Order: sequence, then C-alpha cells, then structure tokens
Amino acid sequence: MTPGFDEHYSVVSDPAMRRAELRVIGSDYGATSYTTKAQADRLAQSLDLGTGKFLLDVGSGAGWPGIYLARSTECRVLLSDVSLDDCG
Repeated sequence: MTPGFDEHYSVVSDPAMRRAELRVIGSDYGATSYTTKAQADRLAQSLDLGTGKFLLDVGSGAGWPGIYLARSTECRVLLSDVSLDDCG
C-alpha cells in the first residue's frame, strides 16, 4: 500500500532534515526537491513575479519552491500534483 501524503512527507519536519536542508539548499521550508533558494530567486526574477502575478506550479509535490515564491514575491500561486494514492 502506498503511504499517504502526510506519512510520505513527514520526514521534512524532522529537525535533522531541516538542518541538512538549510545547509545544502539554503532554506528550511521542508523542501522535497533539489531546487535551491538561489535557483528559485532567479526563477522569480526571470518570470518577473510579484504582486498581481500568477504562478502555476505543475508537479509541485509538497509545494517547494511555489510556496517560497508566493511568500517572497507576493505573487499568487496554484500548486498542482497527482496524489500519491493515485500513483500506485
């Protein structure tokens, strides 16, 4: 049986994982991808994200970097992904 979303992504809240994430990719948002904060910042600049802009993040997983981009640029974001339960 495929684990549920919360079970699958619970590891990102572990303090050791947060410290490793901060050291490796420069954030501690609970990332589940390999996008660094610097790469997300470059993406925001390239897309000219900001208030009044809309970002569609397809295949977003747990939401990094879409959530970070929404918070840091004040753009609106729609996160979309297939449920883990639908993959098995």
